Amino acid sequence: MSKDADRERERQAADFGRGAAQHPVALLKENGKEDQVVLAVGPSGLQILKLTGFKFTELVRAPWSRIESLDVDGADALQKRVTVTRLFMVGIFAFALQKRSGEVYIFFSHAGTGYLLRVPKKAAPEVRSWFRPYEGRINSPGNTAEGTTAAGPAVVGSASPGISAADRSSAWSSLGKVEIPAVPFAIAFSPEGSRAYVGGLRTPRVEVLDIPARSLRPGFTLSGDPSRLAITADGRLLVATVSPNRLEVIDLESGSARAGLNLPSMGHQLHLTSTGKAVVATNAPGTVLVVDVATCVIESQWDIGSKRIGEIAIDEPGNRILIAATKPDRIVSLDAASGHVREQVMAGKGVENIRLGGDGQLLVGCTGGPLGGGASVQLWSRDLKKAQELPVQSGVFKLAMNDARGLVALAPVAMGPKKIMALGAATLSPISEYDIGDRMVTSLAFSPDGATLLAGYMDGLKLELIATSSSLSAPVSNDDSDMPDKVCLK
Repeated sequence: MSKDADRERERQAADFGRGAAQHPVALLKENGKEDQVVLAVGPSGLQILKLTGFKFTELVRAPWSRIESLDVDGADALQKRVTVTRLFMVGIFAFALQKRSGEVYIFFSHAGTGYLLRVPKKAAPEVRSWFRPYEGRINSPGNTAEGTTAAGPAVVGSASPGISAADRSSAWSSLGKVEIPAVPFAIAFSPEGSRAYVGGLRTPRVEVLDIPARSLRPGFTLSGDPSRLAITADGRLLVATVSPNRLEVIDLESGSARAGLNLPSMGHQLHLTSTGKAVVATNAPGTVLVVDVATCVIESQWDIGSKRIGEIAIDEPGNRILIAATKPDRIVSLDAASGHVREQVMAGKGVENIRLGGDGQLLVGCTGGPLGGGASVQLWSRDLKKAQELPVQSGVFKLAMNDARGLVALAPVAMGPKKIMALGAATLSPISEYDIGDRMVTSLAFSPDGATLLAGYMDGLKLELIATSSSLSAPVSNDDSDMPDKVCLK
């Protein structure tokens, strides 16, 4: 029976690869090593094949209709162009390899997994021609699906690291720039808002930004790269999820680690409760843990049956944990005491962001299909009923929300000129905007009082403080007559 199954798999692989051109490449792995493989590019899609003995073994089979993105470029350019989320799928360490001049890299994502391939130098001039016959087929069954793109660079983003801070109002202006040593990815404010703690990509450090002084204070080192940061209500402890699989608690006065805990897997989300608990979500499988911050002891652990979890929000009055989960895309309401699923409600494509307002209103961000089609920002009621929806033209984006001002900040992650948009949290009506040029936004966070918005950029290793007058107030009316059909952030 096993031999029959093997023969059937081989037959299917051969049928899929019929008419495909085969190209020797190197498959880069997260540990920095390479496997010599063959990339087959044909009418049905892509295959990664490994020569075993005298025959090929199929490692990956990716139909064009299920390839979520495809980028082709040199190592430096590709690293700048691939979005942070997609870069994590293939593993940050892959880009830490020595880059050889003249070589081209291929990055593609399929079924939620990223693959990075190095093309030999001699094949570099012709690599883009490998995909030219199949332009328009990515994520496009029958060449008619939304988000159709050429089977070449499906780029999102632009170049190098920095961060910006913005006061809320209609006339935004820059207050100055501060150098920062890494791409800003995780941000947490102190309770009074005078300091911002910034974790960067590919560095095990947290930088401390003094907001009034617009300068960096001495930071501290973690055991790995921080993915999420949060500050306890008393401002004494910083809780960090750290790559690859760890939770750490740092004493902010001394900068030393107080406790730590190994997590079951990667893909961390983090939220602190008012009672000193850390709610952590991890991926593959989707697991939610409740951890006592003081002792770093796991008090509860639940599997929610999802391969990937987006953001989480804590509704303490309702004693529930709200989770943006994918495959399928839905909002999961979890009982905070028992871990039982109270309710699951289907959400839009690519549900990723979730914020809970003080009135129980839920802000949901959906990044749309793999290439950005169908992206939107949504308002949901406390009982998980969708009340408003605002389409977003740019696709992938970052969200921040502040109850004190009743504001939502929306920033695109895309190439080309773009803007950070201020929306009313109660209506999703546009209030103000700020032109950020070609910068790629990697993080976005409001200060507790909503007077400052900190936006991380992949641009020039800078922290840019952008301020506005404090008179901006969000409309509270539920009249949506002025609401646009679609927000365009580019």
